[in-house]
Amino acid sequence: MRSARRASESAVYWNTLERNTSELSPRELETLRHLTAINRRFDHIAAERGTDPTRFRAEITAHLKGLLAGRPVATRVGPDVLEAVLRDGRFKTKFETGKSAGGAKVEGRAWQERTWFGYDPDTLPADLRPIYGYVMVNGEYAAATGPHGLGWFERLADSQWEKGIGDSDVLSAYGEIQVVFKPDVLQRTTFTVGDSWNYRESTFPSHILNPQPESFGALQKPLGPPPAADGLPVPTTVWDHPLLTMDREYDKPSFTAADYVEAQVHGGVSVHDIDHVLLPREPTPQLRRALDNTGTPWRVFNNETIARDGTPAERAAARERITEQRRWLDNRLANHMRRTGAGPGDPLVDAAYERRAVFDREIEMLKRPRSLRGDPGTDTAPAS
Repeated sequence: MRSARRASESAVYWNTLERNTSELSPRELETLRHLTAINRRFDHIAAERGTDPTRFRAEITAHLKGLLAGRPVATRVGPDVLEAVLRDGRFKTKFETGKSAGGAKVEGRAWQERTWFGYDPDTLPADLRPIYGYVMVNGEYAAATGPHGLGWFERLADSQWEKGIGDSDVLSAYGEIQVVFKPDVLQRTTFTVGDSWNYRESTFPSHILNPQPESFGALQKPLGPPPAADGLPVPTTVWDHPLLTMDREYDKPSFTAADYVEAQVHGGVSVHDIDHVLLPREPTPQLRRALDNTGTPWRVFNNETIARDGTPAERAAARERITEQRRWLDNRLANHMRRTGAGPGDPLVDAAYERRAVFDREIEMLKRPRSLRGDPGTDTAPAS
């Protein structure tokens, strides 16, 4: 009897494999249920599109290979977390800290990682659990900053979220500092399109260098409640922010406001795995010392530095991105005011107007000729 394969291998075989389910462990049964449900969904979507299921899966695989090719993996953190990482020499997992910037609880993640990766919650050391980040499918761009710059949600406290009207970069809800990892980290990285916790019923991680269609996050209405397996919890299907379209524009606010391509880096992540750090503003003296003492390359990277030091193509790309964000904000603001009757004086409306004013200033700044922007200067820390 064949056992459950690793997440980095093809999952399609679950639909056709001759098997005696009585010989499967509870974890394998849950993996079987999960992958079968995803592939039935593929079959249904393919039928609706008038496409052969095998060809449809091949098209999705080719799409993912193009999306991920040459793209680095990064994570978002706040300054306190970055200082702790530099001090400890490594990133700590949520199984060590008990905290998460998202909504997943330790028990839920343990069940999830057992189903996907075969990680035994009783034997795998907490420091070897995956570190969660994202694939930079849109390259490097300035992170949203400020309390009104957190996409669909504004962060109040750890794992507590409130809807707000901000810009379109949900990644900034996890932190404004971008920590970019070295290319060799890709060798031990899996991925999912969309947040793996929010879409846990619709996706299954695969290796970033060998992407599989089950990681695409193809959504439609659920095929019914998942069957319970002995000793395993039945997950709650999440459809609050579905990735319903198959023709995704990953660089547009319709995607980035609510979703991203998640990366799971396995085997621990140390300071030596950091390629460079992008800061939204000048670091505090304490953070600067920590960065320099560990020899971690860093620079300040925001729309102001792009306007001052960027190439014409970089400035044009940043201006286009902010213009899209402003259009997105205008639509959300108009819908909010029409639906609620709110106007100036409403906290959400005032925050949206404030954010729009920031967009206006940044767009004009990125338009100005280099001769009107002052001396270029430098944002890179000297080598230690």
